[in-house]
Order: sequence, then C-alpha cells, then structure tokens
Amino acid sequence: MPTNDILRFGNFEIDLPSGELRRGGLKVKLTGQPFQVLVTLLEKPGQVVTREELHQKLWAQDTFVDFEHGLNKAINKVRDALGDDADNPRFIETLPRRGYRFLPPITAPAEPEAPAAQQAIPPQPPTGPEAPVSNTAQPRSRSRLWLSAISVAALVLVLVLLAINSIQPKPPRVLRYTQLTHDGLQKGRLATDGSRIYFDEQSPRRIVAQVSVKGGAVTSLAALPNPIGSDNSPVLGYSPARSELLLRGGIDLSPLWALSVPGGSAPRRLGDFLVEDAAWSPDGQSIVYSKINELDTAKADGSEPRKFAALNGTPLYPRWSPDRKVLRFTLGKYPNNLRTSLWEISSDGSNLHPLFPDWLSREDEGGSWTPDGRYFIFRSVRNGSGSIYAMRERKGLLGRRVSEPIELTSGPLSFSVPVSSMDGKQIFVDGFLDRGELMRYDQQRRAWARYLSGISAADLDFSRDGEWVTYTLVPEGTLWRSRVDGSERLQLTIPPLRTSMPRWSPDGKNIVFVGLKPGGAWTIYLLPADGGTPEALVPDNHLQQDPNWSLDGTRIVYGEGNSSPTAIHVFDLRSHRVSDLPESKGLFSPRWSPDGRFIVAMTALMPPDSSETPAMRLMLFDLSRQKWQEWFQAPSIAYPAFSRSGKYLYFSDSSAGFYRVRLGDKKVERVAAIDVPGEMKMDDFWYWTGLAPDDSPVFLRDASTREIYALDVDFP
Repeated sequence: MPTNDILRFGNFEIDLPSGELRRGGLKVKLTGQPFQVLVTLLEKPGQVVTREELHQKLWAQDTFVDFEHGLNKAINKVRDALGDDADNPRFIETLPRRGYRFLPPITAPAEPEAPAAQQAIPPQPPTGPEAPVSNTAQPRSRSRLWLSAISVAALVLVLVLLAINSIQPKPPRVLRYTQLTHDGLQKGRLATDGSRIYFDEQSPRRIVAQVSVKGGAVTSLAALPNPIGSDNSPVLGYSPARSELLLRGGIDLSPLWALSVPGGSAPRRLGDFLVEDAAWSPDGQSIVYSKINELDTAKADGSEPRKFAALNGTPLYPRWSPDRKVLRFTLGKYPNNLRTSLWEISSDGSNLHPLFPDWLSREDEGGSWTPDGRYFIFRSVRNGSGSIYAMRERKGLLGRRVSEPIELTSGPLSFSVPVSSMDGKQIFVDGFLDRGELMRYDQQRRAWARYLSGISAADLDFSRDGEWVTYTLVPEGTLWRSRVDGSERLQLTIPPLRTSMPRWSPDGKNIVFVGLKPGGAWTIYLLPADGGTPEALVPDNHLQQDPNWSLDGTRIVYGEGNSSPTAIHVFDLRSHRVSDLPESKGLFSPRWSPDGRFIVAMTALMPPDSSETPAMRLMLFDLSRQKWQEWFQAPSIAYPAFSRSGKYLYFSDSSAGFYRVRLGDKKVERVAAIDVPGEMKMDDFWYWTGLAPDDSPVFLRDASTREIYALDVDFP
C-alpha cells in the first residue's frame, strides 16, 4: 500500500491526517468507526480483511458492544459514501462468514516534477546605441501589452469563477436535540403554525392533537365529526396563508377537509373528489392532490379540479417549492409500493424526473423546503432505519448543484418525514426506536412472559425436532438461526437484503424464506441452514410470500399477491417447475399440513352469506381429491399455523386474540387474549404471531419509543 498521507482510488481520495474522504475534490461525510473501517480495508487492497481483524483493531475486546451489528452498520455507511452495492460491488466485496476485500487499486498523488537544471535562453534583441530604430515599435508594443493584459484578466476571471464554483460550502449540521413529547403514543404526520405542532395520535382512538414547539403536554383539538374522526392519519399539512390544516378523512382514497387552527372549529369539506394525499400551495390559493397514477390540482375551496400529471405509481407527500417553480413528491411503485423515491416536476407539468436516480439502495420519501427555499430536507430509509438529509438548493456559477445531500442524523433513533419551523432554524420530526419484545403465553399460569430472552424478532420457525429456531430480527430485517437456548447463533443474511417468513426444511438442512432487495419485489430464496449464498428460486417480478414445505421436502407451496392475490403456486425443487393449485385464484397465505394431506389458504375480506359484516374464509385443499372446500369463516384470520400434531389450526385476529379450530370442525375456540402493555409489533407485512414448539402462542410486543423532537440545525 502507498505510504502517502493522501490515497486515491477511482474518483475518490482519502486524506489520512485530516480524516476526510473526498469525491472529485468534494468532501463526503464519513467519520468515526466507518472511516476507520475504510482505512483498514485500504491498508490491504485486494486482500481479505477478516471480521476478526476488524474486531481486534477497531472494537476493543473489553468493550461491551454488539460487534456484528456495529460492523454491519459501519460497512453499510462506507458503501453509502462510495455509492457501492453489496450485490454488485465496485469497491468492497463481502466474503460471507469471513470478511471483506477492497477491490480497486490504491494510488498516491504523483510527485511534482523537479525543475530543469538549465533553460534555453532565447536570443535577446540588441540594445544600446547599436539597436535599430523603428517608427512602429512603440504602437506595436502598446497593442501587445493591451492584448496580454486582456488575456491575463480573462484567465484570472476564469480561474476565479472555477475556484468559486468548486468551493464546498460549510455543510449543515444538527446542533441540538430536544424531546418535545413524553407520552410514548404512536403519532402520524407533523405540521406547524410556528407556535404549535399538529399531528394525529392513537390515544386509544386516533385524534388530531397539538403540542407547543417548546414542548409540554399534548392536548386534543376540538372533537371532529366522522369521517374525520376515523382511525386514520388525517393531518396532511398546514397553510400559513390560510391558518388551516389540511386533513384526509378516511382510509385509502378519502375526502379532503380543511380545519381552522388554533381554534379547531368545525371542518369544511373541499370539493367532491377523493385523494391519497394533498398539500396547499405556498400562497394558499390552490391545492395539489394525488390519486393512484395521477397528480391533480384544484382551487383552495376544492372547485375547478384538473389533471396535472400522469404517473406510474402512487404519489405521496406532494410539496411545492417556495417560488412554486417545481413540485417534488414521493412515488411508490404501484401496486405494492415496494420501493419509494423522490421525483420532481416543473410547475408547467414538464421535466418529470427522479431526484436521485443513482440512490438505488435507499427509499427516499417525504421532503419539503426550508421557508427561504435554500435547503430541501427529506427522509431516506436504509435497512429499515430513517435518517434526515438536507440538500442545498443554490446552484453554482456554472449551473452545477453546489453540494450533494448531507445526512443530518445517524442513529440510534429512526426519524419520520421532517417539517421545518417557520424561521427555518429547527426541524420537527417524530423519532422512534423501533424495537420489539418476544412474548409467550404460559398456558398453565394463563399469563404472558418474555420468550427467548425477549429478543426483537419476528417470523419464528422451529425445526421438526424442536431444537433449532430461525427468525428475522426487527427492524434490521436480517435472517438468523440458533438453538432454542440461544447458543450457536448464526447470522445467515446481510443487508441490504431484507428477509421474512423463514421455514425449516423437514430434514433441517435448508431454510426457505422471502427476501427483498432494493428496487425489487419479495422473492422466495433457499439457503443452507449452516449459511451460504441465498438462491432465488423464482423470478422477482411479483410479490411472493408464505413459502411452506411439503412433507417430503421436495416441493414448496407459496402465495402471490396480497390485497389482490392471484393464485397458490407449487415449486418443485427437482424439476424447478412452477405449477398452480387448481381453482386457487384469489387465495393467499398457504400452509401445508404436517401430515402432507392438506393445504389451507385464505380469501381476502368479503361479506359472508348471513351478514354484511366483512369476514374471511379459510379454505381447505384435499390433495388426494384435488378439491377445495370451505373450512370456516372469521372476521379476521392472520398468521394461521398448524399445531405439531396437525389436529388444530391456530390463528390471531386484529382484536389481539389467539384462536384455534380443530381439523374437520367449524367451531372456533379462543385460546388467549393479548392484554400486555404495548401494541402488537409491526413488521414488514402486519403484526406477527406464531406458535412455540409446545403449541403455546407467541407474539412480538411493541417496545418501541415514539416521541416528537426538535432538531436545532445550522443551515449555512
């Protein structure tokens, strides 16, 4: 490795004395442990740097820290700074269960050339009395002097312009965090009028609440009539020009309402259209609102609606720039919104484009400008954790953006979509530490207790002998396996792959699961239980879920789609062919019975024959007869699981209860109620419930913290 203080690779250079990473001469934010990890890799370019070496060098043995989590997070930050991709690395290659290798060669700046020993001296014109006399010498000399002066001045001007244009301004930074609320309740979007912050909160019924920008008690606005008072996230934004909140009154496509604040008088309906999201214009004279695949505008009272732009996806968080020259919004990939990105469009409907086309490994969402329009602040998510970024809007003299987005926050809290204060000196966010706690129901004591040391994990599945367990860590999304006593713990996957629904093969040698890569869809993977490279079994162009093994371990049944399920499929591991179960259209969440005789699956919500109350049907497929029959109906059926013997099917419902029903019977029996503090923990699909090896119910309790914070920010 070169011994210079400045090392170069690609268009990057690293300054060891100053501890700076630069790209094209511009500073890239990378400090602390991630910077040291990069330096350690650079010390051995092209060679394997083991995880043990990194542990010994950067994480002292006597330091109590989760080394695996810390190293994975540091590597992710290095990859973010370099714009690298773990699946197609240009800089850092991951060697599973071994370590990492830095791929490109390292170079040092070239040494300056030594000056020549002698320079040829051009002949000088004669001087003195013998010099020839010319009548045109003086005018020509003046002309040359003027041309030289103009050339030098132009050169100096170009150099000054280039220098000014290349100056990297001082980056914005967070000066202070102040916690404003202390009630621990789940909150929705934030909006502010300068003295108060408005938001919706679950308490236990969802309300529109407020708190001072200085912090204090959370209070409710005046009671809102239905449908504004429904269980939803109604606060969309605030208009200083109108002193009104914009509210959405329902689930999915819903009516739009305006509410005067701080008085909280009766809301008024805006127009007769339905929206996914909406925002006031800067002057409060119009509204931009979204529907699936579409952005529209209307006057402030909802009149004169017109189509603004056609899109391929669901636009959310639409926000005008203060000068109303551009509109930015979050675009979800319809119909599953598996990945979100920030987009921009001009006020005349032209120049539609993604804001950060190179940020393939992130999910960007929910941005807005500071009041002076100098900065755009937004949330970006990687591996389930949301950070706040700021991007300077001023252009350079040659038309180039002066700076790349700067990360303002970096764990351990994850933050919601930011809102700027009226003076532009603060950012208001909902900060949360997203953690869960596993709980098991003791059927003899009829009480809940912590399970597996209360780890924050979901989607547990146990081997046939009950000795091993596999699970997904929440919110990290990584796949692990261990013995049920916690020993021989092994991480099986690494970010950015997120995992869910792992299932042991009957012989205990393999694990099938669904995984999500940035920009893709949930896809079925197969992985050896002792670790290795996950193998995608089917193409990732559709949402795949709920893989389950056949009794002999040669086939895998799985569903496709959720809100609009297509069919139940069977993948044959020997032939690698996919077939459909007959007449399975509209069914999802399949489960293979332990004896291999049946497959169960569910229908989406539908009204039963005897009532108008929505219900779900559990269908039973007899493999010998190749026929479906309805087993039973229930208002809600989630995470069905066969008992070890196969005599019962257990499931949970949205009212936080556990139930079971005997095979061949229709009578549903309640097993347990979830009456412990904390909501059921949210994972990638919904809450998670399951069974321990003794058929006792297990669920993931929400042990997260969720509060509103004020971030004092220096915006230079």
